[in-house]
Amino acid sequence: MALRHREVNGGQGQVVDVALYEAIFAMMESMVPEFDVFGFIRERTGNIMPGITPSSIHTSADGKHVQIGANGDAIFKRFMQAIGRDDLAADPALASNDGRDLRRDELYAVIDRWARSVPLDTLMQVLNQAQ
Repeated sequence: MALRHREVNGGQGQVVDVALYEAIFAMMESMVPEFDVFGFIRERTGNIMPGITPSSIHTSADGKHVQIGANGDAIFKRFMQAIGRDDLAADPALASNDGRDLRRDELYAVIDRWARSVPLDTLMQVLNQAQ
């Protein structure tokens, strides 16, 4: 939008004023309130987001990496159906994030197997159709 605004206004430059800490706070997700309220210091977790399942990086059959975050209840159900796992989509124990997080390792193994079985283009088509 800033480029369009510049074009409409004769090509004059503009200033974008963004505090550097805003981007970092967005990346830190809930770490600040976890520490501020509970004094909790999160340990390193690699590619996963603790307590948010599934949300991780997976590798496709052609060796490309993709971030898959299907952590909303309805999104998770659509995603599982899209990858042919109706059993997991219908499992009442996985209907909420708490239940999915308890079975995090199982779910990541399922998603990894699926992602490694299809090239990135196919993977993206499946994900886009499941939106």
